[in-house]
Amino acid sequence: MARYTLGRVARQLVECSGCRVMLFDLFGRGFSDGVADLPHDARLYCSQMLCALASSPLPWTGDSAFDLIGYSMGGGVAVHFATAFPNMLRSLVLLAPAGLIRPERFGVAARLIFTSGIVPERLLANVTRRRLRRPLASGLKAKQQQLTAAEKGLTLPEPSMERESRGLEKAVAEAMDTHSAAVEAQPPEPLGVLWSMQVGRYVRWMLSHHDGFVPAFMSCIRDAPLVGQDEAWARLAELARGSSDKGQRKLPLCIVLGRQDDVVDTGDYEKDVLPLFGGLESGDVVWSLVPGGHDFPMTYSRHVLRTIFGFWGDSDDALTSLQAEETREAAISSSTGKLHHSTTASRKDADRNISSGCKPVVVESMQ
Repeated sequence: MARYTLGRVARQLVECSGCRVMLFDLFGRGFSDGVADLPHDARLYCSQMLCALASSPLPWTGDSAFDLIGYSMGGGVAVHFATAFPNMLRSLVLLAPAGLIRPERFGVAARLIFTSGIVPERLLANVTRRRLRRPLASGLKAKQQQLTAAEKGLTLPEPSMERESRGLEKAVAEAMDTHSAAVEAQPPEPLGVLWSMQVGRYVRWMLSHHDGFVPAFMSCIRDAPLVGQDEAWARLAELARGSSDKGQRKLPLCIVLGRQDDVVDTGDYEKDVLPLFGGLESGDVVWSLVPGGHDFPMTYSRHVLRTIFGFWGDSDDALTSLQAEETREAAISSSTGKLHHSTTASRKDADRNISSGCKPVVVESMQ
């Protein structure tokens, strides 16, 4: 999953700033084996991070050895890793981090269904698998249809399969159907949209080829550091402040949130997280808002990179390279649009020539 969710950020870190980047799939995802006999909690994933670092032929350990970037649930794991091994990190960047998500944002019913044990594991796994196979857009469309019908005082008929498990599936959907609440005035990056779309295809690939994916997903909802991690975040705030009395250096920390994210809600985190760090005035945390919903590291990756480069104090060369990348992508997008428009127009001309008895001009095109 990391190659899609953080692939654009990783590639631009390498190309624009010369970083050495390590990406790896968490247990039960991508090409990583599942771990069926252990809960998928922060301890498991922090252990996996240490194993991944140790597996590299290049050195990653030592004091201030590397910068850690965590996204979504990975951000929640990164908080625990930072509090356990603070001396290893040069800095910590959290992108829409889990950990203090309010339960109502994540889905109260979903948490209850997955953690209570009242639903047989096999049934829950079947419903989860079926819901993950369905494209996200279809779930959102169904929700919108129900809202529209409710406003008009209508009742939509339910298919028999949906009726049989509608309560359970609704609960499962609460944990999966996340999207932007509104459209940004600034359009997303064209290639970023394509990367975001690949995530759904990759999930369906894992459902077909990775037997450990669904159990890992279900265990994450139960055990991963998604909500209620107040103690770990309080410890992170102490690290961000530093302590000269204890000989503890200050850990540079940057938190990046999407303005339209309805999972890691900006307003919630401003109320719940910023006070832990003494507010923005304390200078203990760099707090940045960027366009987009929960997938902003894919759809608005260059906004993320500008924040990170500024936080790191990178040279102007990195920002110049990033701007050049943006210009190249815009040119490619523009050329593709013009080619498509030209091809469509040419085909219309050819159709008119055919209808009038004239020999059409042959036009080669790529789409």
